[in-house]
Amino acid sequence: MDNKPKVVVIGLDGATFDQLMPLIGEDRLPSLARMISQGAWGTLRSTVPCTTPPAWSSMLTGTNPGRHGIFDFRMTPHADPSRRLVDLGKMKGLKLWDVLGRGGMTSGFLGVPVMYPPAPVPGWMVCGMMTPSRDVPFTWPAELQHELIGAFPGYTIDVDIPRYDNTFWEDIEIFLDDLQRHTRAQVDAFFHLWERRPTDLLMGVFVATDRIGHLLWKYVDRRQPHYGSAVGRKVRAKAAAIYAMVDELVGRACERAARTGAAVIVMSDHGFGPTEGYFNANRMLEELGLLAMRGEVAVRKRLFARAWEAGDSRLARALLPKALQRGVRGRLRGRRSSFVNDLEPFLDFDRTSAFYASIPCHGIFIRRAGAGAVVAGKAAYDGTRGRIRRALEQARHPDGGPLLSGLWDREELYRGPMTAHAPDVVFAMRDFAVIPRPLLGAAGLYRDMRGWPNGFHRMEGVVVLWGDGIAPRRIEEARMVDIAPTVVARMGLPLPPAMEGRPLAREAKQ
Repeated sequence: MDNKPKVVVIGLDGATFDQLMPLIGEDRLPSLARMISQGAWGTLRSTVPCTTPPAWSSMLTGTNPGRHGIFDFRMTPHADPSRRLVDLGKMKGLKLWDVLGRGGMTSGFLGVPVMYPPAPVPGWMVCGMMTPSRDVPFTWPAELQHELIGAFPGYTIDVDIPRYDNTFWEDIEIFLDDLQRHTRAQVDAFFHLWERRPTDLLMGVFVATDRIGHLLWKYVDRRQPHYGSAVGRKVRAKAAAIYAMVDELVGRACERAARTGAAVIVMSDHGFGPTEGYFNANRMLEELGLLAMRGEVAVRKRLFARAWEAGDSRLARALLPKALQRGVRGRLRGRRSSFVNDLEPFLDFDRTSAFYASIPCHGIFIRRAGAGAVVAGKAAYDGTRGRIRRALEQARHPDGGPLLSGLWDREELYRGPMTAHAPDVVFAMRDFAVIPRPLLGAAGLYRDMRGWPNGFHRMEGVVVLWGDGIAPRRIEEARMVDIAPTVVARMGLPLPPAMEGRPLAREAKQ
C-alpha cells in the first residue's frame, strides 16, 4: 500500500478557539474534540497584520513578510505603482513544495489563498481565493481542472463576502446556502484528490469559518447581544450543518491518516472577534493635508459615502420598505469584489503624498517616487511619518479612550530584503476590533458598527497536531512561521536556513 500522505494540513480559515471550544462543549465537533484530547494544541499567533495575504504566505514559506514580500492582495505601491493583484510568482523564497521537492517528495494543494495562477509543483495544485473564475486555468496539471469539474459540477472556487448582504435574514440565508454548497463540494474534492492523486503532503484550506465570522459573528458568538435574537437562532441552525461538514472533514482525515501513520495538522491563519467600528484612515490623511481626491470625483465620492451610511442607519432600516432596501443593496453588492481597486483612480497625486491602501495591509504608504506630491529626502520623509504617527496616537474612540493598540514603522515589524516594499506605517486599533478602511469621501473619522453582525480578524488562530508519536500537550507561543518547519521536520528533511520558525512537534517520530 502506498505510504502517502505523510502529513495532512487542514487549514480552517479564520478558526478561533473562542468559537470552537463552545461548540466542542456542546458535543457539536466530536472529531475535533478527539483530535485535541489526543494531540498537541494551542493558540497560533498570526502575522501583523493578521490578514489573509501575509499570513498564508508566511505559513507556506516559514518566513516573515519582509522576506516573502506579500503584504496585501495587491502589490504595494513601493513595488508596483499600479498595484496589480499579487500572484504566486511574487511570493519570494522557497515554498513548502520547493523544499519537499528537493527531498524527492510530492505535494498537493487545494484552495490555499495566494496560490494563483497554478504553478508546476511536484504534485498538483488547485487554486483558491484570488482565482478570477472557473473559466480560467486554475489547476496544475491542466487536465486536473477537467477531472475536478467533471466529478463535481457544482464546485466553486470561493465565496466572496463583499457580494453578500447581512442586513436581512433572506439575504443571510442565500449566503449560508451558497457557503454550504461550496463547503460540501470542497470537502468531497479533497478526499477525491487524496484517493486519486496521492502526495506526500496534502493540504486543503476551507473558508467557511472565515466567511461566517466576517458576516455573522454577532450571531454565532454567545457573548454578543445578537446571539439570542430570532435571526441569531436561524443563523446557528443553518450554520450547524456547515460546522458539521468541517468536523466530518477532520474525522475522515484522521481516520485515513491513521492507516499510514500520517500526521494531521489543523490550523488557521488568524482568529476572529466582533467589529466595533471603522476608522476612516484616508479621511485622517485628508485632514492632515497629505491626501486629496480628484476634483471631478470628490463630490460624487462624498455623496456616495453619505448615502451609503444613511442607508445603513437605523432610521433608514426602520422606515424604508424591506424590498426596496434589499433591491438597492443587492445591486450595489453585485458589483463589489474583494479584488476591485477603488482607490488610486480617484486620488489627485499632485496633492497626495500618503494614502491608506487597504484593510489587508493595515498600513499607510508615503509616496517617495513618481509624479506629483512625492516626499523627497530623509528629513521630509521622517517628518511626514512622524506626523502620521502622531495623528494615529491622538485618534480617539467615541468613549474618549485611545483607538490605537499597535503602531510600527515597517523596520520595527519586518525583516528581510522586501521590507522596503511594506507600508511605511503599520497600525492596529483596539486589537483589530476597529478596522481602518480606505473609504474616500467619509464625513468623519469614526463610524460605530456595534449594531451590526460583522466580525474581523484577531491575532489568535488555532493549531492542533495529531498523529503517530505526537504526545498530548499544550503548545505555547506557536507562530505562523512555525507551520512550514513543522511539516518539513515531520517529513524527516533538513530545515532550510531561511525558515524563521521552529518545529512544533519535535517529539514526533520521523
